[in-house]
Order: sequence, then structure tokens, then C-alpha cells
Amino acid sequence: MIEKARAKRKSHLSSVSNFTQMENFINEFIQQNNDQVMEILFLKQNNKEINRKYNQLAKLFHTKNDEHQKLKQEVEQISAQNKKMEKELKGIKDLIKKYIS
Repeated sequence: MIEKARAKRKSHLSSVSNFTQMENFINEFIQQNNDQVMEILFLKQNNKEINRKYNQLAKLFHTKNDEHQKLKQEVEQISAQNKKMEKELKGIKDLIKKYIS
């Protein structure tokens, strides 16, 4: 009877030990998963920040590009006006030369 009780106790201690090992394994697994979840959350936040900065730069680029295009058009218009005025001025100079001569 004592042997049976010892065997049961030993079996019970072995079960408790197995349970404790399993509990430790589960806790370690949960901790590793928590670490991975935290890393994923950090990476998501980082990605959001990168996307926000990218969008700001893209918006700035488009704004500057639009400004550049407008200035380029203005320069082309002024250049065309200057050429027209140069022709008119040359025509006036030629008329003056005709009347003077």
C-alpha cells in the first residue's frame, strides 16, 4: 500500500512537473509572441511615419513642379512678347531711318 501511495505521489509530482514545464513553455511562447507583436506594431507605426513623410515630399514636389511649370510658361510668354517688341522696335527704327534719309 505504501508503495502504491509512493507511486501515486511520484506520478502526481511528475504530472505537476510536466504541468509546470508546459506552463513555462506557454508563458515563454506568449512572451515571444508579445515581442513579435510589439515589433510588428513598431514596424507598422514606422511604416505610417515613412508613408506620411513620403506623401509630404510628393505633395511638395508636385507643388514645386507646378510652380516651375507656371514660371516656365511665364518666361516663354515674356520671351515671345520680347521677340514681338524687338520686331516692332526694329520696324520703328527702320521707319525712322527711312524718314531721316
